[in-house]
Amino acid sequence: MPKKTYIASAPSNIALIKYRGKKDAKLQVPANESLSMTLSNCMSITACSVQTNQESGDSILIENQLQPFDHKIYSFIRLAKEAFGMTESLKITSMNTFPQSCGIASSASGYAALTLAICGLSFGAKSIEEIQSKGWSMERLSQLARMGSGSACRSLLPGFVHWQLEQENNQQKVISLKSRLNVVDIIAVVDSSEKKISSSAGHLNAWTSPLFSTRLAGIEEKIAQLTNAIQVDDFRTIGRIAEHDALEMHSVMMSQTPGCFYMTKKSQEIMAWVRQDLRQKNNLPAYFTLDAGPNVHVLCLEQDQKTILEKLRIKFPELKLVIADHKGEGPSLKSKDLEYDDLDLQRELKAFISQTKPHARLDL
Repeated sequence: MPKKTYIASAPSNIALIKYRGKKDAKLQVPANESLSMTLSNCMSITACSVQTNQESGDSILIENQLQPFDHKIYSFIRLAKEAFGMTESLKITSMNTFPQSCGIASSASGYAALTLAICGLSFGAKSIEEIQSKGWSMERLSQLARMGSGSACRSLLPGFVHWQLEQENNQQKVISLKSRLNVVDIIAVVDSSEKKISSSAGHLNAWTSPLFSTRLAGIEEKIAQLTNAIQVDDFRTIGRIAEHDALEMHSVMMSQTPGCFYMTKKSQEIMAWVRQDLRQKNNLPAYFTLDAGPNVHVLCLEQDQKTILEKLRIKFPELKLVIADHKGEGPSLKSKDLEYDDLDLQRELKAFISQTKPHARLDL
């Protein structure tokens, strides 16, 4: 029998000012505010429907792999169902358009898409507008999504997103900042394998770094400078702040106990190339940033994308994958009548993915 399945997509985001460390791990309260850029084609696509056999309990497949029942994602599913007043067992299937768990914020897009898909199913909503009419704004949904992954709260809003700290730990706030800039994120995938130390584990030990307190003391001023640069479309200042913040965060990670060493030799070579070749030699406004992983994000303006991709191909022909993405408009939601068949659902998700073009391989 056909049944209604709700399919949500949510993009990854690249933090320009990162958050590192948590004031309250249980409530997912970060040690500092952060500001990110929501991407467009790097996304998670998640389908959610009610199990035909309610006794089987919730199930979730990520990249065709059934997640073990002690996985934290099942706890989040229970939390989301309670928030939306659901009692049914759910069948959830999720895929990404980019490599996961390697420092491209797959947890952010994953939990954002999961939150939206469960919400759509609970209200029988065919669109985000219908969800909002039920009293669940994207800002409200973001409060729930961050309980799965802190940075997921930023993936539910478009463009540049500021995650603000409020006095009440359970009432954090996210807002979008308007900008006319067409910013591109060229991701040089140095290593697509899953990182050995997860972001969640790394956050817990940030406080052991002797550099951590100094970093926290300067965040407020950096947020103010970056916010102003976004509002006046000053890309060079945006890039300069993002680059400095990435280096500062990785210094904290490397100096905490135990240390988190995500950068590789190739990461450092690409970073040096951005500074010395693109900026100093060719006067191109290009800047690097890295999340908790080895892959280098090269930020540039849309008009410089083609030139930088060509130079990257020539300089680093050994890279197997480069992803060219850009500032995006946030999540989406749709519903379809699908047979209760894994292959049918997989085909639907793959068709959704085929509509995007996130992979700009160097040999193209």
